[in-house]
Formats: sequence, C-alpha cells, structure tokens
Amino acid sequence: MRGRLIVLEGADGTGTTTQARTLADHLTSRGRTTHVTAEPSRGPIGALIRQMLGGDRPREAIHRELALLFAADRLDHVAREIEPKLADGVDVISDRDLLSSLVYQGLDLPVEWVASLNQHAPPAAVTLLLALPVDVALARVAGRAGHR
Repeated sequence: MRGRLIVLEGADGTGTTTQARTLADHLTSRGRTTHVTAEPSRGPIGALIRQMLGGDRPREAIHRELALLFAADRLDHVAREIEPKLADGVDVISDRDLLSSLVYQGLDLPVEWVASLNQHAPPAAVTLLLALPVDVALARVAGRAGHR
C-alpha cells in the first residue's frame, strides 16, 4: 500500500513543526509508519536556500532566485526523500509545501508564475492549514529568536 503525503501549512509561528511531529506520533500510535520532513529540505538546494535567507543580500534582490530555488528544492526533495518513502508505504508529513511558495513568493512575484514553476510537484493527499491570530504567531516567532 502506498503512503500518503500530508502537508501542514501556516504562517511562521502557527506551530506547523510541532503539529507535524504530533500528527506523526498519532499516526504511528495507530499502526502507520511515518516520516516527518520540511521545506526547505535538508538537501543541497535547501541548504543553499537557508544560506540565502540568512545572508545579507537585500531581500528584493533575491525574490526570483528564491522562487526558482524553492521549486527546484521541492522536486529534488520529492525525488530524494518523499517519493521513495511513499512507495514504501510510509506516510510522509511535510512541514510546508506548495502553498507556502504561492503565499511567500506570491507576495512579490506574479502568483501565476510561481504556480507554473511548481507545476510538476505532486499534490498532497491532504493539506492542513494552521491558523492563529497574527499577534500570537508574531509573539511565538519573537520568542524563538530570543532563544537562539
């Protein structure tokens, strides 16, 4: 039996990482085999994205580059990690996927263009959108930054 791709989406601070682990624990307790992953991935393109996001280049200078890299990372992530797990019957829970690209890159670029870059990425079986009041999410993000 093929596994399912389950994606958790939400703004920074909404708890996607925590809820991905909680969902994995729940599914595991019900006899499912799970694997938790995230975007950007831990692969080579994901590492480049993290480096660019942490760099001192002005954000405006890298919008297009990041959109292209996120799309490439997604396809690489699927080929290297997600698809092999799904083929083995493992449920893959991803902290972010396509909707994050549409939202974050779509803020500064035409959303149709961002969607076209991601047209070959497989759709999730289920996408869960986590939402919190903006002030709560921002407080969580600020609290995280203070603990680094």
